[in-house]
Amino acid sequence: MQVDVQKSDGLMRQLKVVVPAAELNQRFAARIDEVKGQVQIKGFRKGKVPLSHIKKVYGRSLMVEVMQAAVEETSRKAMVDREERPAMQPKIDLPEDSAEIEKVIDGKADLAYGMTFEVLPKIQIADFAALKLERMVADVEDSAVDKAVS
Repeated sequence: MQVDVQKSDGLMRQLKVVVPAAELNQRFAARIDEVKGQVQIKGFRKGKVPLSHIKKVYGRSLMVEVMQAAVEETSRKAMVDREERPAMQPKIDLPEDSAEIEKVIDGKADLAYGMTFEVLPKIQIADFAALKLERMVADVEDSAVDKAVS
């Protein structure tokens, strides 16, 4: 995973995160292994469906799940690595070009997305022992008290 800072203006942060295709393919293979024992397709016994057939039938939907999980995990990891606390959930900007998305789904291209969020400012707590307070004392005359009470 590669994280580049696009914009850092005040509390606003804009990052570009790139997840390599090799990592996505590895996650995809792990996800296929998870579901291969559960898949039940007509003509095959449960758990005996060939991987190539699973990829043909469920490949796109599984890759979309893998991409979604990768975006969630890498965005959270990017913020933790940078030691920033977001004020709200980050806005994720996936590529809008359908050809680019198709390449990512096919496992031929890296997944690159933008992430925009505002950070909470860092607040440093002062040492209270070092603070000195002055107690204000007001001298009030008895006549002023009597006048206010009556």
